[in-house]
Amino acid sequence: MGIKTNLQVFLDPDYKNFDQEYASAVGASRDEAASAWNDAIMPELAILFAPMAPAQLIDLGSSMFVLQESDFDDDTLPGAIDDLMDDVAENMQDVSGQIQPPTTSLDSKNLIFDPNPPDGLSAQYTPEEICERAESVITAWLMTGTFTAHFYSPGPGVPATPWVLPPGAEMPVPPDTDEDGYDDAEEDAAGTDIEDPDEFPD
Repeated sequence: MGIKTNLQVFLDPDYKNFDQEYASAVGASRDEAASAWNDAIMPELAILFAPMAPAQLIDLGSSMFVLQESDFDDDTLPGAIDDLMDDVAENMQDVSGQIQPPTTSLDSKNLIFDPNPPDGLSAQYTPEEICERAESVITAWLMTGTFTAHFYSPGPGVPATPWVLPPGAEMPVPPDTDEDGYDDAEEDAAGTDIEDPDEFPD
């Protein structure tokens, strides 16, 4: 469904599938709120990361962490979401060991929930706008994480590949130095010269 529509189920009364009973439970309990936000976001992260799995992005983040009531003990919802995303980012891996998480925290307080945004935007977001911003901000933030795709030793693979592919961008392809139709990793495994187009695996 997507993060936006998942959130609209309990945040947006104008949404066609809005669940008032669920929304009331979420509003009355931090435990329910943590569970609702977690269920709206975390499965979608696994979907966002999945296309890069063949390029050797290893998603150890989306399934390892769960937003819980205890995460709100000394913090607000935005702070708890930021901490959750930091945990996810810190546990992403790739084969090269050169993975780079986003360099800044998500800052959902200002980027998703801020009721007084700059640049002439409306003074208060509607529930639908908050749901939309949650999806777009989280997705854009994940796009700033990078890894080395299609790595093999000695490499170099495809460095600085985003965890989540931006719209219109093409999937990274394995390097093929001699352009003979066999990627460098295949040739290396077969013991053929990656720079000689006349030498390739049988």
